[in-house]
Amino acid sequence: MKALILYTNTGGGHGSAARAAAEALTELDVEVRLLDILEAAGGKISDRVSKIYNAAVRGKPRIFGLFYNAGKKVSKANKRSVIYRLNSLYAARLNSIVREEQPHIILCTHLFAGQAITNIKRKFGLSSVTSAIITDYTYSPMWEETSLDYYFIPHEELRQQFVEKRMPSEKFFAMGMPVSSVFRENADKRTAKLKLEYDPDKFHALVTGGSMGAGNIFETVVKLSQAEKEMEITVICGSNRKVYDRLKALNLKENIRILQMTDRMAELMGCADVIISKPGGLTSTEAMTKGLPFIIITPIPGGEADNCDFFIKHGMAVHSKSAEETIQLCRLFKDNPQAARDMIFVQRKNIYPDSGRNIARFLIEKAEVGRG
Repeated sequence: MKALILYTNTGGGHGSAARAAAEALTELDVEVRLLDILEAAGGKISDRVSKIYNAAVRGKPRIFGLFYNAGKKVSKANKRSVIYRLNSLYAARLNSIVREEQPHIILCTHLFAGQAITNIKRKFGLSSVTSAIITDYTYSPMWEETSLDYYFIPHEELRQQFVEKRMPSEKFFAMGMPVSSVFRENADKRTAKLKLEYDPDKFHALVTGGSMGAGNIFETVVKLSQAEKEMEITVICGSNRKVYDRLKALNLKENIRILQMTDRMAELMGCADVIISKPGGLTSTEAMTKGLPFIIITPIPGGEADNCDFFIKHGMAVHSKSAEETIQLCRLFKDNPQAARDMIFVQRKNIYPDSGRNIARFLIEKAEVGRG
């Protein structure tokens, strides 16, 4: 059996979800190909779109949010948006890839992919089982322009948001958001700290702005390090070289580790006592799977702001609106371990650690029915 998983290079979450789904399908003996959907458009479009997206999110988040919210208001199931039409332009080229691969399963982790596959279904026909993973804890604009077989949402509460956009309820399955198996490994905290040479007796705060290094992580790290001189702090700047260079130039103490990119996020989460981050859908789910108290900072207007609202509503995180408040919340979790345990308990009630495997089994079963 073969699967084609389509994602985009806009932010890290869509790719992470794609790789986690690929991992789960591969474990069940499915041959998987991962493809950045914008590569099908040719040239260097993927890199260009990624740079534009990252610049908008880091430099003009409010404008990004305005466009996002405007999309929510005007998006309708019976209309084709400009975004849909743009994603239709490379449908023929993508269709050639699909015909060459002959996948039994097509799984999309981004709207662009869902729109392109929908266009292929309408123009050329498609026998594959088609599906999508929704990578935020909210409805996102223009998904109602798609017509896939199945949609996997991270929580049952989201179903009504999509139904209100005239999408069929029976196509939605609350199976959570897939994360790599490394985030499901929960080693002893003390052992995890020693492995990465952290002091096992000190409180460790992990600060991240996601793959783009977005949000006010510079001020957060500087003020937190000044207020809590004995706390160990790790900051991940992602692709934000400017913030990385500014922090490095300060020559902070040895208990402050400044990283740019890392392939050890699961290990870093495993030895952290709290995470301070913007609420990207995947990063949040990974942290909660690891069992980390979550302090939200500077959510990007749009999907992340909605994620923030969802997490706060369910007690899965707290939202800090200033560096000073972040310091107080860190002290809360440091001095009151029960507060941390209470939050982790609520997180575990609202996420699905086995999401990837469950989605993989579901799709394989549906594909086998189609083959029969």
